[in-house]
Amino acid sequence: MLRKLYGLIPALVVATLLFAACTPAVTPTPDANTPAPVTDQAEQGTGNDTGGTENGTDDTADDNGGEVTGDTGRGHGAIQPGSWSADRTVFTNEWAGIHFELAPDWYALTPEELEETLAIGGEIAFNDGGAMMEMAQVRSFYDFSVVSGYGLPNVMLMYENLAFLGNLLDEAAYFNIVREGLEEAAMGFTYTFLEPSEATIAGETFFVGHTLLEDFGLHQDYYIRLYDRVIIAFIVTYTEDTADEAEAFLASISRP
Repeated sequence: MLRKLYGLIPALVVATLLFAACTPAVTPTPDANTPAPVTDQAEQGTGNDTGGTENGTDDTADDNGGEVTGDTGRGHGAIQPGSWSADRTVFTNEWAGIHFELAPDWYALTPEELEETLAIGGEIAFNDGGAMMEMAQVRSFYDFSVVSGYGLPNVMLMYENLAFLGNLLDEAAYFNIVREGLEEAAMGFTYTFLEPSEATIAGETFFVGHTLLEDFGLHQDYYIRLYDRVIIAFIVTYTEDTADEAEAFLASISRP
């Protein structure tokens, strides 16, 4: 039972975040400073090898033949995917300031597996997907999902364009949106929300929202940072027994 649940964790994370991404928000008045919408996951790729210039203004193709197009320069709420080494053990995202090498017993989901995870998450969140799923994917992008050994810890990295979140002010306000989504889309599970904290990853300060899925003794921490008018969020799922391994993974992340 638990092994099956651990296998579904990435999809459950996606489901709750996709649901939260559809939370109504105050729509800002469009002007010259309004960030352009993020393209959907299929157009952005899934955290695969990318090219382009250092400032990210060139069109960029991923290793599945997908293409990231348009203005992806800094300061415009743009999301730039990271890339994996050929053996999928080293991940780098220059724009987000994230670099790490996976430990030998960790595994990175392939682009196809991540797409399947997104699809399952959409089905869980919206039953048959449809327009709500499409809207959520326009707002958010998943750069990777990595797992260890038996299936935990699991760590996902996602970004969300603030152009769709209206008058959102800071990381705590974003987590409140996620919390509402978790409570509304609990899918029969019991979430307990613990006292938030702060943590440093790769030299940057992250707001941390702590949750506990009491039915299975699963901890789920949301490490949230507001950067370049985009939310950068690590979602870390673990048990008491795997907490040290989760911390070790986060500690291994450095700047590129």
